[in-house]
Amino acid sequence: MIQDRSSKHRLLGSEPWASLPQDLLELIAWRVLAGDLLDYVRFRAVCSHWNSSTVPPRGRGLVDPRFHPRRWMLFPEGYGLYPVRHLPLFDDHIVIGSADGLLLLFRHPDTAIRLLHPFTGDIAAPTVMLCLDTKRRVAYAATGDRRWSLSAWKLPRLRAVTMSFQGKFYAMAVNSADKNNVYICRIDPPQPSAEGNHSLSLPPPRMLVKSPLDGARLVECGSELMVLGFTDVSLAHLVVYRVSDLTKGRVAPLASIGEHAIFSEVHALCISAKRFPSILGNSIICKNRSSRMVETHDFNPLLGRRAVRPAHPLVEQYDLGSDTWSPAIDEDIVHSDRTPASPYTLAHHIFTCCCRYYWNKGLIMCAAIIPNWSVKPNLRIIG
Repeated sequence: MIQDRSSKHRLLGSEPWASLPQDLLELIAWRVLAGDLLDYVRFRAVCSHWNSSTVPPRGRGLVDPRFHPRRWMLFPEGYGLYPVRHLPLFDDHIVIGSADGLLLLFRHPDTAIRLLHPFTGDIAAPTVMLCLDTKRRVAYAATGDRRWSLSAWKLPRLRAVTMSFQGKFYAMAVNSADKNNVYICRIDPPQPSAEGNHSLSLPPPRMLVKSPLDGARLVECGSELMVLGFTDVSLAHLVVYRVSDLTKGRVAPLASIGEHAIFSEVHALCISAKRFPSILGNSIICKNRSSRMVETHDFNPLLGRRAVRPAHPLVEQYDLGSDTWSPAIDEDIVHSDRTPASPYTLAHHIFTCCCRYYWNKGLIMCAAIIPNWSVKPNLRIIG
């Protein structure tokens, strides 16, 4: 009997792989998971033996950080639709933010905050901390709490939005006695109260380091916490520091961020430009008030011509290697009175993700578009 090549391959090649020992499969699976959750899902789908020998993500997606999704982004749909459609959960929820790859949801009827794993479907009401700028306090609630608690201490004046990194809160604060620097602070999760009555209390902010950067933003880049900003008030040169370097007294900007590109607006996001050829690696995409000058309608009799003013800031990309600026988005989305033509560029989509005011409405960022909420509008503007 003559076997065809495919049958022989199945007999000689597939069976040994399908009968690998469970402990070896577990070891390989954890290494796959360290790279990306979706690769881990594909690994478990190879055969029933591999599936039964490895830990399923469902049910562990929120509690085990190893199963948190990475390398993904939720784009707005546009046309006034929510960022995610065709899911019953979003009939009474909206997405107001994300942390560690998970989606933070806001429920209409009771303003409850819930956390969703977008790929396993795990959902819970976890311990949540929210920064209340107007009250200069942090609100927090743990699983099972029926009401929010406020921090006993007040926040300093914040320079930028807070961000979550590895289960902790980070903020950029201003000290009125030192106006030339911003302070990077860390707020740890609620801890058991000293009274021993099973209640929680929030530790006060811990000042990590100060930075002289202008327009500073915190960003997670390559699994590290970094801070970026302009070197001076001219807003012409950008630098990036590792926060861990600053805390150790090493005040030296990074010469390169490699294949990464950082998008910075109200929030900052880091992506791998290697996967997106249209985006320049080792760069920062943000609003840039360039040195270009434009004429106004006002005539200056002393000069004998129309007066000039600095051009409006445009969304441009700054090459950290060459210290140069170049256009990142063709249209002027910051000041144009017209909505940009679709289809939108990838850079436009990602830049919108940095401005939650548009993103959580499902709109693409443009000055001509004003997000309008008909239900609880005072609760919708999240960054």
